[in-house]
Amino acid sequence: MKLENVLRLPEDSSIQSYTDATKKNLSLVLSSDTNETLPESFMVFLENLDHGIQHTHNVYKKALEIADILEEESGEKTNKALIYVMAVMHDSGRFHLSDNHSKQDKCERQHNKC
Repeated sequence: MKLENVLRLPEDSSIQSYTDATKKNLSLVLSSDTNETLPESFMVFLENLDHGIQHTHNVYKKALEIADILEEESGEKTNKALIYVMAVMHDSGRFHLSDNHSKQDKCERQHNKC
């Protein structure tokens, strides 16, 4: 199944559209009930000023710019849904929540492993 058929992609390049799509997609992953409360780790992600939603939105926009250039130069289409997923998830290990604060701190420092 294609990602485009499963995920709700942002409708435009705005941060609001990106955030809405990301909330909706996370809800779909968590359960079939899209009104389910989002996990605390996602709220941390939304509020994080360093590597939160604004950062992943910027990564997404830059990746789309690069994809447009590659499409123009090569004549081949890029998978925008995959670009979206990679942008959202590229720092996701930073937001692993644990009752063990040393493990939480380690995930922040070594988020690529988490």
